[in-house]
Amino acid sequence: YHAIPALSSSGIKKLLISSQDFWKWSWFNEDKDEDNKTTALNVGSAYHKRILEGRDAFNDTYAVKPECDRRTKEGKAIYANFKAQYPDAKEIDEKLKGYIEAAAHRIETKPNLSKYFSGGKTEVSITWNDPHTNVPMKARLDCINGDTIVDLKTFSNPSGKPLRKLITSHIAHYNYYTQAAVYTEAAKQAGLDIKKFVFFFQQSGRENNSV
Repeated sequence: YHAIPALSSSGIKKLLISSQDFWKWSWFNEDKDEDNKTTALNVGSAYHKRILEGRDAFNDTYAVKPECDRRTKEGKAIYANFKAQYPDAKEIDEKLKGYIEAAAHRIETKPNLSKYFSGGKTEVSITWNDPHTNVPMKARLDCINGDTIVDLKTFSNPSGKPLRKLITSHIAHYNYYTQAAVYTEAAKQAGLDIKKFVFFFQQSGRENNSV
């Protein structure tokens, strides 16, 4: 998906910053590092994998890294054995996995939360040409459930702000409204009968709030 030469909501948001920011993360830059993600993005990806795709997909992708001092001979051996056992797995620490499983369990066992994901199609990729500009476009929707697009967002709240205020500021600061517009247009171009767009906010960490 990331290699498709088309404009996405992320690309639009980068263009709103500067053309250089867009180029750095676009298909035009052959030297971009897709693996160079921030810790927050990596945590968000792990939550997405478990909540959207399920436990089996999560366990096929992630493995709990051993607690060992890799500066010692014993620690190096423990880590080498871990890598031999899970050569392609993404590493995750046990505490974070526990938080993710707790969040997934809460969502899966509460009907008012599970209704957004249960039975939906996840990671739906759509490409089209914009009818007004003919610009190639693309979007990857987290979940389409009936007539609703659901987009999962993870967030942290280290300063303890009221959740409504925090989420409102996130929507404005990260231009989430741009994503909603692009995804809704993608569904329209794909011939889908979409009536609602929902942002589902999941707090990472111990607090585990879902909004």
